[in-house]
Amino acid sequence: MVRVPAIIGILLLLSILLLQRYYQQDRGELQLDAFYLVVDVEGPPDWRKENVFSVIWNEKTLPLPIAFKVAMVEDRPQFSMGSGGENFEHLKIGDCQVPVSVNPRIKFHVRNSPAFAIIDEKPSKRNTAEISFANLVIVCPPEFEDRHDLQAFSNDKLNAMEPRLEVRLKQLMDEGRLIEVTASDLIPQKNAN
Repeated sequence: MVRVPAIIGILLLLSILLLQRYYQQDRGELQLDAFYLVVDVEGPPDWRKENVFSVIWNEKTLPLPIAFKVAMVEDRPQFSMGSGGENFEHLKIGDCQVPVSVNPRIKFHVRNSPAFAIIDEKPSKRNTAEISFANLVIVCPPEFEDRHDLQAFSNDKLNAMEPRLEVRLKQLMDEGRLIEVTASDLIPQKNAN
C-alpha cells in the first residue's frame, strides 16, 4: 500500500517540474500557493448518521467534514499533513497532532487516501500561475474496504469527469468549514493532547 502513495507523489512532483518549466519559458512563473487537507467521514450511511465526528483545533471542537489550508511561504520548513496513522485517531499537520473524536465512543480509523487534486488559484502577480494541492483523509469504520469513495462527496449530479475532491473542497469553503493554519498554529504544544 505504500507504493501507491509513493508513485502518486513521484508523478505529482514530475508534473510540477514540467508545469514550472513550461510557465517559466513562455508565460512567467508557476507558484505553489497552499496545501489543503480535506477530512471527511465515509462508511455505511447508517454508521455516518449514528456517529458524530469532530476534531479539536485551538481548543475548539469542530465537526467533520472540515478542510485545513496551509499557505506556502519561502521560510516555512518542510512539513506534512495527513493521518497520524490509521489506529491513532489523530491528524498530523506539521509537528502538531490534531485529535479526532467521536460521539458515541466507537472504534474508527483515520486513513490517508490516494486522492489528491491540483487547484488552479487566482494569481496574485502578473505573469504568474498559482496552484495549490489538496489531499484527502477519511474517517471510517475499521472494516471499511473502499478507502477513497469519492462518490460520497456530493449529492449533486456531477459530470463523471469533474474532480470530486476539488468539488468537495469548494463545498467546505462555501460552508465556512475551512481552517486557515497560521505559523503560530504549527507550534506542536498548541494542538497536542
